[in-house]
Amino acid sequence: MALFNLTKEQLFNVTNLSPESITVGAVERNMCFSVMYATAGNANLQIGCNSFLLTDNTILLLFQNDLVKFAEVSDSFSAKLVLLRSMAFQEAFARLEQYIITIVSKERIYTFNENSSSNRFINNLLDNLLILSEKSSGDYVYDQVRCHVRSLLTCLFDNIEKNSESASIRFNRIEEHFCQFIKLLAEHCRQSREVVYYAELMNITPKYLNYICNYVARIKCKAIIDRYAISQIKNDLMMTDKTIQEISYDFNFANQSFFGSYFKKFMRVSPRAFRTLGTSDNHEKYQFDDKF
Repeated sequence: MALFNLTKEQLFNVTNLSPESITVGAVERNMCFSVMYATAGNANLQIGCNSFLLTDNTILLLFQNDLVKFAEVSDSFSAKLVLLRSMAFQEAFARLEQYIITIVSKERIYTFNENSSSNRFINNLLDNLLILSEKSSGDYVYDQVRCHVRSLLTCLFDNIEKNSESASIRFNRIEEHFCQFIKLLAEHCRQSREVVYYAELMNITPKYLNYICNYVARIKCKAIIDRYAISQIKNDLMMTDKTIQEISYDFNFANQSFFGSYFKKFMRVSPRAFRTLGTSDNHEKYQFDDKF
């Protein structure tokens, strides 16, 4: 069975890795967002052309479509592997200050002191995710998972800021522009969903802003804007008692009809139908469709 893949029914999963569960030398494509937390022994993991050494209390982040190979694994190696469906990761990511992801993914691997508060916090998070993964269903499981993933990523970000060794992380000019764009998107997504709007705020051309997004995130600028806007609209539909008309007005749509068409284009269901689905587990059947 593939290590880095989920079944069609799974939103996420947590498994314990041991040398017996790993095929050394085999190359596998990571099909989702993954977090590997080494708890004993060591392993050499290759992601594309880069090698990473996993030792005690080390966290490694893996992203969708990474090519992964265990080059070496010690007999005492053990780790916890968290797999999260990409759509759920994107929603957890959208509720963060999004530039955190750019910073965290630049480093990829983090080592914590065994007795540090951060290490204890991460262990508790992973234990809670393991408990949640054993639930076959239940209200708000999806929201709990996203909260735990957000907490994990913000913990890593906090570690970067406090750890002087991470001062070596530097961004080139394009990455700095991307971080600026993401901050502006978080501030202004309710005012506009147009590339030209953000390009004007940054005093650059829309063509260059698209280049920036493709360079850093490998996704078009408009797609990033739409993903973020839809995640915020879904949050308002699920977590507030605002009317559909009020949400439409908040996001600066010309009218409720345009709002409904925009939402349905990506979610394949109307805002009203999405709201009346009930539990957030039921929302999982409606995933963001970015074929447009």
